[in-house]
Amino acid sequence: MKHFSYLISCCMLCAVNLFAQVIPNADMEAWEDSGSFEEPAGWNTTNPLVITVTKTTDAYQGQYAALLESKSLVIITVAGVMATGDIVPEELTVKGGFPINQPYTNFSGFYKYTPSTDTSSGEDTCWMAAILTKWNTTNNARDTVAMANFYGGAAANYTFFDVPLNYIAPELPDTALIIVFTTRNPLGGPAGSKLYVDDLSLSGGVGINLINEDEEVSIYPSPVSDNLVITLANTSQAKQVIVSDLLGNKVGSYIVNSDKVNVNTTSFANGIYFIELLDDSRNVLATKKFSVKH
Repeated sequence: MKHFSYLISCCMLCAVNLFAQVIPNADMEAWEDSGSFEEPAGWNTTNPLVITVTKTTDAYQGQYAALLESKSLVIITVAGVMATGDIVPEELTVKGGFPINQPYTNFSGFYKYTPSTDTSSGEDTCWMAAILTKWNTTNNARDTVAMANFYGGAAANYTFFDVPLNYIAPELPDTALIIVFTTRNPLGGPAGSKLYVDDLSLSGGVGINLINEDEEVSIYPSPVSDNLVITLANTSQAKQVIVSDLLGNKVGSYIVNSDKVNVNTTSFANGIYFIELLDDSRNVLATKKFSVKH
């Protein structure tokens, strides 16, 4: 319970600044001239490799907003993407972020979206994510503390979205990363989807839904190749196990019928995954992290 009490104390100390704007250039008013294109200040894009992010006067409020568009490039489609971290195309990843000092609870903003007319794989949706992390001095790596994902469908007018940050570790985050995509499938989505984004925000900080560390649960092995065993205490109130990947996408759901739950991971891609234990009311009792390596 030590981590729990510490985080609550931090939340109370931060209460005086709950709704401060912390996302760089969240209102998309500042743009930097890079010659043949402009970049939103404080954000990185795939420009100038492919111009998928531009400034638009079609804003929710103020003068400008960001317009992202998926574009066809020879035999591939390049998704419109902007992030507050470094986009590394050769590694197909985004790293870094901006400093924060409190456990925000909500990710919100305004968007308009016109999905591609190519519906061969179903109607496209935009995807916006907020990831809060903390530097682990023992492993010299970043640990994910909280995540929020928003998938938005067609919206002809600016529409408000607000999604909660799901805390998967009882830690105080020190860095936030915001990523915005024109498509839910950045590596294979259709061309032509257009996303307008304005007035993004991280807010909250008091009363977050922290994990109950008293819930006894163990997992073995990690890394795992084919079968993960989750062992629960006899007194556990868990009724369901949810497994999600690092981006918050659900990859498995399991009903708890005994003190052991087996998760077949043979079809899981290599990487980091998270387990949530839910009670009858779908409250999160505990979370665990594990890795898959084939």
